[in-house]
Formats: sequence, C-alpha cells, structure tokens
Amino acid sequence: MPGHAPGTPRVNPMMTQHRFTEQFTGPLFAGQFAALYYQRFSGRLDVQATDEQPLLWGIYFYMGRILYISGGRHPQRRLRRQFAQHCPQFDVHELTALAAYTLVTGECWEYQFLCALLDKGIVTREQVVAIVRSTIDETLLDLIQVDGLSFQSHERLLPQVQLTVLSIEPVLQNLQQSWRSWCTTGLHGQALHRTPVIKMPTELHKQVSPAVYQSLKTWMDGQRTLRDIATQMRQDITTLSCSLVPYLQQGLIELVPVPDAPALAPSPKPVLLPPTGPLIACVDDSPQVCQMMKQLLTSAGYRFVAIQESVRAMPILLQQKPDLIFLDLVMPDTNGYEVCSQLRRVSAFKDIPVLILTGNDGLSDRIRARVAGSTDFIRKPIESTTLLAAVRKYLYQPMPQLF
Repeated sequence: MPGHAPGTPRVNPMMTQHRFTEQFTGPLFAGQFAALYYQRFSGRLDVQATDEQPLLWGIYFYMGRILYISGGRHPQRRLRRQFAQHCPQFDVHELTALAAYTLVTGECWEYQFLCALLDKGIVTREQVVAIVRSTIDETLLDLIQVDGLSFQSHERLLPQVQLTVLSIEPVLQNLQQSWRSWCTTGLHGQALHRTPVIKMPTELHKQVSPAVYQSLKTWMDGQRTLRDIATQMRQDITTLSCSLVPYLQQGLIELVPVPDAPALAPSPKPVLLPPTGPLIACVDDSPQVCQMMKQLLTSAGYRFVAIQESVRAMPILLQQKPDLIFLDLVMPDTNGYEVCSQLRRVSAFKDIPVLILTGNDGLSDRIRARVAGSTDFIRKPIESTTLLAAVRKYLYQPMPQLF
C-alpha cells in the first residue's frame, strides 16, 4: 500500500482495516497498524507482552509507515546478527569500537548508531537499509508469536534522518510468508531465541556420520541461538530448524534459554542531548504558558525560545529567525494581531507559520486574524496533542520517496 501523499483523498478507515485484516488475520496488531496508517501517525507504538512484563517493543512510525522496531527479546544479539549478515567486514570488537566512536546514546540507540555510521561513510546506504528491513521482519515474526499484547502510542519527534520508510501492507505480506514457513517446523516462537545443546551425545553419534556429529558439536556450544547459528552458517532459519526437529523429538538435542549478548555501548543513564529540531518561538506574557510549551516542545526534540515582553518580540524574532511562531492574542502592551501584522511586513517572516493563541475563537476573531496574516488559531488552555499536531502540520515538508 503506497504512502498517502499530501493532498490526495483519504482512505475510508473501515476499508483500510478490512484490507489489512484480509491480507493477514494472524497478528493481533494488524488492526493497530491499519489505524495508525489511516491517521498518518508519526511517533512510537509501544507493544507490551502482558504475560512478560519486562518484554517491550517500540515500533516507530513516520506518516503511517514503519521506520524501525527496537526492543523485544535479545536486541543485542539481533543487532550483531544483522551486522554479521549485511556488514561482514566488522567483527564484534570493531562494532564495540565504532559504538564508542559515534557517541550516540538514548532512545532507539541502534537506529541512531546506523545513522551515524552512514553519515561518517563507514557503511553504505544499501547496508543500513538492509539491516533496518531485516530487523523489522525478524522482530515482527517474534511479535506474532506472543500470546498477549497491549498497545500504547506516543506522538514524538522522530530521528531527523529517515533511513527508509516501509509501507505496512507489503511488510505484513512478508510476515505472512515468514510465518507460514516457520510453522512448518512445529516449533514455538521462543525456540528462535534458544540455544540447541546435545543432551545425549552417544545416541546422537550413532545416528549421524562423524563429520555431521563434529559439525553439530561445534555449532551447539550453548552460546548461540538458532538464529545466530543460521546466520553464521548462512542457512535459512526454517531449513536449519527442520533439520534439527527429528533429534529434538527424540530428546537427543534440547533447546535451552540463553541470555542476550553484552551491550555494544552500555548506557545506564542516557545523556539527554540538546534539541536539534526546528526552532519554535512563543510570544506570550504568561510564564506558565511559556514554561509548559518549552517543556513539551523541547522534549519532542524542537528548539524553543520564549518572549514574554511583546515590545521585544520583533528584535528577538529577527535575530533568532524561528521556523514557527506562536502569538498570544492578549498582551499588556499590544496584541497578537498587531505583532502578526508587523511580522508579515518583514520579508523574512512572509512565509513563516504564525499561530494565534487565544481563549476566543469566534468568527470575528478568525476574520481579524486572517486579515492580520495569521496561519491558524490554537485555543487556550493548550492541549499537548493539539499543539504537537499543529507543529507537525505547519512544519511538515513531504519526505521524498527513497525506495
């Protein structure tokens, strides 16, 4: 399903939901994806395993399409596997050194890591895109095998670099194929994260050739999961698992839990970097309003400047050159209409979005605001979802379709 370009007719939500569930009725989150696609949601969908409290996935969306998935079981092993498969030039020691070199921390660290490596020319765009796509496919296959899931979406500023964006329908189609293939093994999903160990070596040795036994003994060292082994042997995970099923059924081989690999860049207390997004200005004499907007917008990744004295607004705005301006309608020395009119007479602010903050939004107020050159109204008291939606609406620039 292609991305929904600005200006094109919206799809009926019931039809959208039907298309997704018709394509693949297996995962409980298909309906969630359909709803976020229709809303053109940008942010993070948290998916919690209700019967396993520490298990949490973060699915990042951009305009209803998938950017990345983090968390889940064995995220460190997963990242190392992806590099082993798509960037075989690095070993684990070099990855650890690169993690220290790029100095990235915080939320969705691995995605930032990929962006930093690409920016520094250490990996190619083809390599990082392959890692992102493979990570999404692998993680979704884990998700559909979890019995209970809960969902919570969070609107937030996404990474400024989008490596690729994936439409939901083909992602679910790929997932359907992977799921059907994995079901042929007869193994539960947790088997993917377990390590095979030889339980009855004498009996196993009788059933296989010496060369095969030695190979099994080498790979089944208790340190590698089925997925790890498949990657290192360059085998399809379903083919590998099916070859082991007869020995698992006889009890000659056993699948046992194994911990995640050590973190490449442990960060118990992530460093909060200063916001680097577009600059937003607020001209409002209320300290409470300015503080609330500052906290909300900077936590979403935007830069922010507050101007509480309207007489100082023009000099500061000319110096700072914000990308979007909020104007309080009623201020001691002037009003938002007058400031807006002054802004529109300056060429630098001719096309800058200017949003009026007011408790009154009657027809006469809207007409006067339009005449003064304002872009839109925001009602007080300000709601966080309304504010962030307005910022995205007027700062959004259509992202080019890269793939």
